[in-house]
Amino acid sequence: MTKTKKDQDETVPLIHEGDEEEGQKLRKRKSKKKGVEKDKEEEDSADDSGDHEEELTRKKKKRSKSEKREKKKKKKRSSKLNLGEDDDDDEEEEEVQKKSKKKKKKKTRSNAEDTYSSEDDKKKERKKKSKKSKKKSSRDIHVSDSETSDEDARATSPQKSMEERAEEGVALNKDQTHPLLTRSAKMDPGEQPIKPERKPKSTFFRILQCMMVVLFVVFLTGLSVSGVRYLIGVYGESPTDETDDADKTGSQAQTVSSSAPEGAPFPEELLPPSTWSVINNPNPSPQKSAYQWLKSDPYISKYTDKQKVQRFALVAFYFATNGDNWSSSASWLSMNAPECEWLSHAAYGSACDEYGDYKRLTLVTNGLEGTLPAEVGLLTALQEINLQSNRGLTGPIPTTFGRLAQLETLLLHDCQLTGEIPSEFGLLQNLSELNLEFNDLRSKIVTELGNLKYLETLILSHNHLDGPIPSEIGGMTNLLELRMEENGLESTIPPAIGKLNRLETLVLSQKQNGLVGPIPSEIGAMESLRELNLQFNELTSSIPSQVGQLSNLQALVLNSNKLTGAIPTEIGKLLQLMRLSLSANRITNRIPSQLGELTMLEGLYLHTNYHTGAIPVELSQLTALTRLRLDSNQLDQRIPSVLGRLEKLEWLLLNKNSLHGQIPSEIGELHEMQMLQLGNNLLVGRIPDSFKGMPRLQELSLAGNSFIGTFPSDICSLYENGWIELKADCFSFECNCGCFCEP
Repeated sequence: MTKTKKDQDETVPLIHEGDEEEGQKLRKRKSKKKGVEKDKEEEDSADDSGDHEEELTRKKKKRSKSEKREKKKKKKRSSKLNLGEDDDDDEEEEEVQKKSKKKKKKKTRSNAEDTYSSEDDKKKERKKKSKKSKKKSSRDIHVSDSETSDEDARATSPQKSMEERAEEGVALNKDQTHPLLTRSAKMDPGEQPIKPERKPKSTFFRILQCMMVVLFVVFLTGLSVSGVRYLIGVYGESPTDETDDADKTGSQAQTVSSSAPEGAPFPEELLPPSTWSVINNPNPSPQKSAYQWLKSDPYISKYTDKQKVQRFALVAFYFATNGDNWSSSASWLSMNAPECEWLSHAAYGSACDEYGDYKRLTLVTNGLEGTLPAEVGLLTALQEINLQSNRGLTGPIPTTFGRLAQLETLLLHDCQLTGEIPSEFGLLQNLSELNLEFNDLRSKIVTELGNLKYLETLILSHNHLDGPIPSEIGGMTNLLELRMEENGLESTIPPAIGKLNRLETLVLSQKQNGLVGPIPSEIGAMESLRELNLQFNELTSSIPSQVGQLSNLQALVLNSNKLTGAIPTEIGKLLQLMRLSLSANRITNRIPSQLGELTMLEGLYLHTNYHTGAIPVELSQLTALTRLRLDSNQLDQRIPSVLGRLEKLEWLLLNKNSLHGQIPSEIGELHEMQMLQLGNNLLVGRIPDSFKGMPRLQELSLAGNSFIGTFPSDICSLYENGWIELKADCFSFECNCGCFCEP
């Protein structure tokens, strides 16, 4: 194919600038070796272009259809190709200069061979650069390969027309759209190539970024909500009403500050952050009212910090317990009177010591209503709190009571307090008396109470306490009185209780559930014990003989359990005993005669057991006895006549046994008798006339026996006067005065 002048002129820009002569020689040599160069061209094109060869072939087939359109844009396409060629020429020129130094040493080689070698080196260098560009951008690699292929084609095939190469460049630019091939045609030749645009981030990466942002926002929101809930839990109720929506609640809760507001009448450090938080809360509260009252006090600047705190705590207590409705408020909330004179009863005198420290908060049966405020804990000099018999007091006991290190007496019984026994009570090392009975406390007995070394009285009865009796209770070595009756305690009696050798009163009777297991033998070490009451439990096994070591015992109450075995004879050594109650158990064998040695005994209750044999005559020695109950046993002997010596006896219940014989006439000599029950035995004979010697008799039961004769008229006269209730077997003998007939 013969090139026209126009085609030759168009090929000139493709020749490297500054190396024009060398290019002409190269074209002449390659025209002579046309066949060889074409083969090399195919090899180079296959090595360098790769898949672009197929693409260029496909583009050539469509060249005829777009020829007119390409001619109009020829000038623009030529400028774009020149830009790419200029860049490549600069690189090749640098490479040629480097190689020229080496070629000078090879004088035997021809200029054509030098040029050919230089061209090969250029190809290798372009391949290296192409490999490096692949690591930066896949699109850059694609364009670089295309440019290399075009340059090789121009160098090895001078017969190709400029139009064909332009056609290939346009096709490459159209399909691959590399930034370097889409520059404006008006760009100056010396202008630097435009850097390729950054690769857009993948969809997955953008989704990951969005998720991270969302998670961060959720984390901050959760942190804020948790902080608000923590402040509400520490400082009190939420500052918004329950009817407010959640957004309003959150916004108001965040505004609550735990520091002193501007213009506070005393330094911030005088009150705890929890109190400041309640004061700053927009809702009304006793603390807020006390703060406003204190700010209005015209004498506030004259008070010491101690007086300010005392007055604030007492005013908060006043508002929290509805002080306006107290039975007696004396001079409470008087700005003209010192707080030491704020008492419910003037007879109590000053509540402070000589140093002005508030020592006694005593408001017994004064109509207090509401809950105890935590600010009572600010009165750190208190030695006594007595708020008993205020049935309007409700709510929990403040844990801040644990700050009252000097407290010696805490009496909160006969109220309506709820919640738990604060474990902080274990910090009250000087406490000697703690009474919480007749409330509605529901918790376990806290082990921290065992730290109260100086406690002498602990009364927790008539609540809803449950769980075990902690063994730590043995640490209260100065304890004198321990009462826990009428609760729901469930456990064994800890042996550590035997360490309470100063204890005088131990009452552990229960109204539900109950203590289980045996009575510990260690109880015999409690030598100071005067009252031992374990009734209404589920205690089992036999009564330990060590009970006989309690020489100071005055009341032994073990009824309504599941005790078995015989009554220990050692009980006869309890010479101070005044009450012995072993009823409603499973005790067997005979009644020990040693009980006759208990000369101070006033009440003997052995009923509802399985005693057998005779009634010991030694019981006649119990001259102080007023009540004797031996009913519901298996006694099968005669009634001892010596029982007539028990001059103080008021109750004699021998019914539901197997006693036989006649009623001793000596029974009629018991002038203090009020209740005599002999029914459901095997008694026979006549009713003694001596019964008329019991003028105070109120109940007489004789039914279920085999009596004969007529009911004594003197007894009938008592019935007619309304003093007696008669129960008799009307079919066995005559009862002319309206007896309650029983078979």
